[in-house]
Amino acid sequence: APDAFRLPDVGKSFQEYLMELIIRKDMKNADVYHGANISKQHFSKIISNRDYRPTKNTACALAVGLHLDPEEANELLEKAGLVLSRSSRFDLAVQYFLEHRMYNIIDDNIILYENGLETLGTKA
Repeated sequence: APDAFRLPDVGKSFQEYLMELIIRKDMKNADVYHGANISKQHFSKIISNRDYRPTKNTACALAVGLHLDPEEANELLEKAGLVLSRSSRFDLAVQYFLEHRMYNIIDDNIILYENGLETLGTKA
C-alpha cells in the first residue's frame, strides 16, 4: 500500500509573518496601521487571529505600511495565498510603489484613484 499522503508544513501564517516583519523593522503597530491606511480595529483583528486571511488590498496596504521591498511583499502575500500579477493594473501599481520605495499611502492612493483603480486600505 502507498504511504499515507501528508501535506507539507506551510510554515508561518500571514499573521505570524506580519508580526515578525513588524519586529524586524522595529516599527510600532500604530505606525503600521496608519501607514497602511487601515483602522486600529481591523489591525487588531488581524494580529489577534493566527488564521486571518486578508484581502489582496489589505495585504498590499500592509506591505506599503511596513515599507517592504518587493521580495518581502511577495512573501507576505504568499502567506495569504495571494500573488501580485503582471496582468492586473492594481498589482502593477503596487509593485511599482514597492520597487520605488513609494511608501506614502496617501500619495499612492492619489495615483491609484487618478488611474481608476481601487485605493489601498480600508479607511474611508
